[in-house]
Amino acid sequence: MNRASRELGAAHLATGHNLDDTAQSILMSFSRGDVERLARLGPHSTVQKGLVPRIQPLRMIPESETTLYALVKKLKFHDLECPYAPEALRNSYRSVVFELENKYPGTRHSIIKSYDEIRPALCRLYPPAGLKICECGEPTLSNKCKACELIDSLVSSSRT
Repeated sequence: MNRASRELGAAHLATGHNLDDTAQSILMSFSRGDVERLARLGPHSTVQKGLVPRIQPLRMIPESETTLYALVKKLKFHDLECPYAPEALRNSYRSVVFELENKYPGTRHSIIKSYDEIRPALCRLYPPAGLKICECGEPTLSNKCKACELIDSLVSSSRT
């Protein structure tokens, strides 16, 4: 996505992360004790070299509302389940957030509001990590970007 955005000359890359996604991600990072990841969640206030800044225009919009909007406007959208979803840890958090929101309306917004309050302190403790350059030329935290890791795993699995 970063490469395509840069090639198109985009000033920003808008992701489709909605209220549900964001609340789930916050809870997942908290429960794993992954404070550094929590600090990196965004929205991002600093831009690192080589990365197109990401914005999250749907961050405070519930997933059900984005789906309803797409249906009413007759927009095409992808609603198939990811083949890896049944085993995904996120499913547990999706269920927890759904149950909490049903029992205590406003929970998702409260999770994000709380996160936004502590985020400046998290960012001071965990400034943006230094990026490396993958063999494909894209910035990455590790030696290889996720796209190249995926390609490598597909090539390896096709050989077996």
